[in-house]
Amino acid sequence: MLKNLQNQTIALAAVFQGAWLVKQLAHQGRYDADAFEASLKSVIGIDADSVEAIYDHNRGVRQGLKVLCDQLSNVPGQRDDELSRYAITLLHLESRLRGDFAIHEKLRQGITQLEAQHRLYGLSDTLIHNTAELYRDTISQLRPRIMVNGESRHLANEATAARIRAMLLASIRGAVLWRQCGGSRLRLLFKRNDYLRQARELLDQMPAAEEIAPPQD
Repeated sequence: MLKNLQNQTIALAAVFQGAWLVKQLAHQGRYDADAFEASLKSVIGIDADSVEAIYDHNRGVRQGLKVLCDQLSNVPGQRDDELSRYAITLLHLESRLRGDFAIHEKLRQGITQLEAQHRLYGLSDTLIHNTAELYRDTISQLRPRIMVNGESRHLANEATAARIRAMLLASIRGAVLWRQCGGSRLRLLFKRNDYLRQARELLDQMPAAEEIAPPQD
C-alpha cells in the first residue's frame, strides 16, 4: 500500500466509520446497512491491490469521511467524545496487535477462513457471527479492552452484540491499513488539518449519493 496522505485518510475514515456503526448499534440497535456492508467487506478484502479498492473506490467510507471531518473540525459541538475514545483505543490496540505474534497469526488465519466463507455464502449472518467470534478470540484478548457504551437491551441482544464486534474488527482493519500507509499518532496530532482537508476533498470528488434507505433494525 502506498504511504501517502490520501490512503492514510481513507483508512482513518474506516476506523471512524466502524466506531460510528458501533455507537449506532449500541445506542439504537440499528445500523446504516450500506456502511455496515462496506466495513464488513473490508475485513475480508485481503487480495485488494489498493486502499481505494478495499473500500469500493472510497464510496465504502463515505460515512466515515463525514464523521472524520466532524471529529477533526474545530467547530463547537461537532466532535463526538465517545467516537474519539473508541478511535484512540482502536489505534492503540493496533499497536499492541503488531507486538503480539500469536494473536496476529491467529487473526490472519481467521481472516483467510472468513474470506473463503464469503466466497461460498456471501455476507450472511453466519459470516457476521464468525467475524465477531474472531474479534473476541483475538483483539478482545489485548489490552486495553474497548468498553462499549449503550442501551443494555441492545448490548444484551446476541445479534446486535455480534454486529458490534464485527465492526470493531473492521475498525482494526482500518487501523492496520492506516499504519501500513504511514499513519502514526504523531502524524494525526500534528497533521490534523491536512487530514481534514484531504477528507473534504475526497468527499467533494464523490458523485452525489443516491437516496439512502432507512437504517436496518
